[in-house]
Amino acid sequence: MEAGRSCARCTDGCQHTRSCGPSPFDANFYIWIGHADDRKAWSQLADARQALESATADTQALGGAREEILIAEGSDWFWWYGDDHSSAHDLEFDDLFRRHVRNAYRLMQKPAPDELFVSNISSAAPPEAQTYPTALLCPTVDGDETSYFEWLGAGSLEIRETAGAMHRSDRRVPLLTLVQFGFDRERLFVRVDAVRPMVDLLADGHEISLKFLQPDGVRFSVCQRLGRLIGRFWDRQSSSTAIVGSAPWTERGPSHAVVAAGTVLELSLPTRELRVGAGDSLAFFVAVYDEGVETERHPEHRPIELTVPDALFEARNWRA
Repeated sequence: MEAGRSCARCTDGCQHTRSCGPSPFDANFYIWIGHADDRKAWSQLADARQALESATADTQALGGAREEILIAEGSDWFWWYGDDHSSAHDLEFDDLFRRHVRNAYRLMQKPAPDELFVSNISSAAPPEAQTYPTALLCPTVDGDETSYFEWLGAGSLEIRETAGAMHRSDRRVPLLTLVQFGFDRERLFVRVDAVRPMVDLLADGHEISLKFLQPDGVRFSVCQRLGRLIGRFWDRQSSSTAIVGSAPWTERGPSHAVVAAGTVLELSLPTRELRVGAGDSLAFFVAVYDEGVETERHPEHRPIELTVPDALFEARNWRA
């Protein structure tokens, strides 16, 4: 349409210089801000922007962090969030978006909020990777498979090297191969298997961390120092000024936890130390650190999710 010419759909005197035909985006911003998944992603970007304002890293690193945030602010990421558009690559786009925001925190030398490791996609959850406990456990926590039956009835997460539809040049072959988990009436038990004996991985300087999203603000880590196996609880410091999920952590110590490493890693954590009781929800990732840097985290898109057994757990799972 020529400048200065009125269009048929507008009032006299319209000075539009382009056609007033229907917008391919429904003449609104729903695609980018209309769904809860969109708004969650924008909130994550707002938090990253706020963190950048108080960051004290060197100028080059802060410039890199700003660049990562600008990349994540591109409108294309938000096209694929929500229920209005979808593709076979939604999980990859979501993962790349959150990876850029995490990179910004890394360059700022600040811990990335845990939610940036969880998929933002709620409209189509990724395939479930875990099985659930079906019996109470009573394993011997010694770092070895003492008996086939001691983990029978445990939930499990089998870790595979998955190749997505989009190439990832930074994807590593995971060290961990299997995570098993379950309860007795007072404890959470976790077993971690790897490509080689866990005692060797820990001796090489790797650290294993259970990073809880429920309850929030609790972690448990296992490492080896001077030949001694160390298991410790960590609590997130409360701060009214910190970005949600990124406040620093303080060591609580081992308390009444029991850890053992041999061919496998076995943990026994009192549920009271996790501040949960019967019927409460638990959600956690298993992460691997190498020289203080997180190198892998499982599951990839959603945490392991469990419910602490109540009095009816055995009756519900009874099998003749």
